[in-house]
Amino acid sequence: MSGVGQLLSMCVDYRLDGAACKGRHELFDPCSRDEHRDDFNYRSAAARRVCGTCPVRARCSEVAEGLVVRHRQGTWAGVTYGAFGQIVGGGGPSV
Repeated sequence: MSGVGQLLSMCVDYRLDGAACKGRHELFDPCSRDEHRDDFNYRSAAARRVCGTCPVRARCSEVAEGLVVRHRQGTWAGVTYGAFGQIVGGGGPSV
């Protein structure tokens, strides 16, 4: 396997095959320094709506739970995490 192939294989989590968020990562990213809070709230709410239709939401939740807390940022399985892994949105019924 080439160096690029090895790097790519480390970035892809096959437990999330079939995820509704595929190709829409910009909705799920954490808040950037230059992003207005209202824009982030709108974007993360849209991400949580996508999660609500996702066939692999339970697996996504397991992946998120396995992350080091400081790496748990953005939206995972319908829950939005802030800069230090704290829940800042969503977190409704468990999956």
